[in-house]
Amino acid sequence: RPSSVRQALRNVLSKKSMDGPQAENMSPPNTFYLFTLLSVLWSLPLTLGLEARGAVAAWCGAAPSRQASASLLSLIAQSGLLFTAYTEVQFQALDSVSPVTHAVGNTMRRVVIMLVCIAVFRTPVSLLGGVGSAIAIAGSYAYAAAKTAEKLQAGAAAAAE
Repeated sequence: RPSSVRQALRNVLSKKSMDGPQAENMSPPNTFYLFTLLSVLWSLPLTLGLEARGAVAAWCGAAPSRQASASLLSLIAQSGLLFTAYTEVQFQALDSVSPVTHAVGNTMRRVVIMLVCIAVFRTPVSLLGGVGSAIAIAGSYAYAAAKTAEKLQAGAAAAAE
């Protein structure tokens, strides 16, 4: 999905920009949040200009009463807070592992979510979707096996010295 690619690129570019000199109080999460805020400020006028009419109609359809509007606003705020917490966890993970390992873990997370949806919600899977899932699982397994073999070789080489 384009949004997943965009999010991954934003994460990687944010991480790369953090390796250089930083201003005071500009930790990696602060830099990421600044990029996110600038993205919102950049795209909000365009979004409002192109989508305002449709957004008002969609809002009225989703929340026809004041109580429903308040509930929907609460859900939107909770979603934002949970996504912020998710982003914090992602930064902690990126600090602990290499970007490739993080990407593989993220791919496995998506595969697990997909498998749970298939099992619990009986989501149908096309042949192409099944092949893609199998490739993602096999690739993640191959990467994990290669990393394990690399660590074993490094350990054996260190023990031999």
